[in-house]
Amino acid sequence: MMLKALLFGLILCTVGCTKTLYYDLYPAHFAGEPKEEFGSATGVVSAAPARRLALPDEVLVSLPIEFQAAQLTGYITCLVDSEGGVYTLGGTPGDDGQYQVWMQARSSYFSELVQRLKEAGQLSFNPPGYPHIRCFRPEINPLAMFGKGWFYDWIDYLNAWQKRELELAALETRRTTLLDQLAARHVEISQVNDQIAALDQQIARKHQEIAADEERLARLKRKSGVNLLDSNTDRPAPPFNGEIEYDPEKDPFRTVQQDYLEDIRDRAWLDRNQSPSVYLDPDLVTALDRLHTGITTGRTELPENVRQALGATGFQLRVTSVSRTPWHQADTISSSASSGNLTARYDNSNHLFGQAVDISFLWLPGGRAAATQETLNSLSIILAHFGLHFPLGMADKVHITLSSAPESWLAQRVAMARAYSHKARELRGDQENAKKTGIFATEKLESQLSQLHTDLQDRLKERKEKANIFQRINSHHINIRAQIRKEEQRIDAERRQRDHDHNPWDVPRRDTPPGRPRPEPPDRPNPPRDRPDPPRNDGPGPIILG
Repeated sequence: MMLKALLFGLILCTVGCTKTLYYDLYPAHFAGEPKEEFGSATGVVSAAPARRLALPDEVLVSLPIEFQAAQLTGYITCLVDSEGGVYTLGGTPGDDGQYQVWMQARSSYFSELVQRLKEAGQLSFNPPGYPHIRCFRPEINPLAMFGKGWFYDWIDYLNAWQKRELELAALETRRTTLLDQLAARHVEISQVNDQIAALDQQIARKHQEIAADEERLARLKRKSGVNLLDSNTDRPAPPFNGEIEYDPEKDPFRTVQQDYLEDIRDRAWLDRNQSPSVYLDPDLVTALDRLHTGITTGRTELPENVRQALGATGFQLRVTSVSRTPWHQADTISSSASSGNLTARYDNSNHLFGQAVDISFLWLPGGRAAATQETLNSLSIILAHFGLHFPLGMADKVHITLSSAPESWLAQRVAMARAYSHKARELRGDQENAKKTGIFATEKLESQLSQLHTDLQDRLKERKEKANIFQRINSHHINIRAQIRKEEQRIDAERRQRDHDHNPWDVPRRDTPPGRPRPEPPDRPNPPRDRPDPPRNDGPGPIILG
């Protein structure tokens, strides 16, 4: 049939036909860079060797749910034929209503790859409406795709996310430090400016004092004829080191749980002191509600073997851990790695989708350590009656989930995985933008700080120069003051000498020769009094002058 169609096409093309490449029919499918899915690899190649493309969203949503799970977890391989095309006869489709005959013509390289993948046992799917695309996935349980490899990719992302968060925190710390340094530098510059202003005032006052003293000295020296001189003055699990303490209130992936899972904060069987999350898959919530009711108020309706198991164990339902975001799960792995808990040897990701819980053994004397295989066998009888089980047995005896996964779980995982991936891309974009903004702001502050440092050095240099000027002027002033005191002493000595020359009796004691008595001044008669003596007051009463 294929050969007949080919021959028919060749006959038609002898009349006249046109080949339109898929590359031209679907240009949007061959443009741009590959779109990264966090926690997965897209596995998309084109018919042209070594060229990697990204599947458009409209193609992804047209895939069966099993293929969507494979695409999110890296198990998918999609071939895109860029060299094949469509042969048309009688014009383009819909051109003037002309009748056309057309057929698909896939490239030989595309056909060869398709054949190889089919021979390898891969399941294939051709998205309807997209003849140039063929997708393949291995024949494994889609729920098992969300295992180690998928979550290890998340650890790689979280390490990078945490590193960017720390870089942003460091940038913020640096920005705060720079702002503090800028404020301190402004204060320091203001203080230096005040000191310079004070020096300017002192210099101005000193100039005024010097001018006054120079004038005074000039007046003094003019008396002695002395002139004053002028002065110029599948790998192995990637390590995750939780450098940022996990905080459920700051977990950016928590919104995904809120959108897709049920809020169980009002459930009596949830230990809010142990579980930072309050979201769980609705089917699992229903099973746990039935279990709690059955072992508390509905024991009489339980089968005999379940009642016996309850009596032998004293089982009480207390859930300590429910759903975990990728960050919470990675932090749990990191914190439990040294203790040897199973979480450190992570093998499944049910908690990421709210499809598993951990229970407490505090009701058992001795706690978790006292839970033996016999205890688990009795508990398994109880759980099985309500559709629950221990999937890992004694290896992780607190971990329980539904005995049989509902059909809705795969769609739930695909939706939440895509939402986690979308949130991761959004966070990385926000971090990169914040980092660019932080680096720009930090560089701007550092530039301002550098300029302030330069300004401060200039002001300190100016202060030093002003201080030197003041010291020189002050030294000059001190010299002038010394000259003033010298001139004043000279003038005082000259005055005393003149007084001595005009009053021979006022001879200093130190000028009298030793052994010679100092001459006494001659007696002088008292001059007659021109006025009478004042009246005396001989008795009481006022003194009357007149």
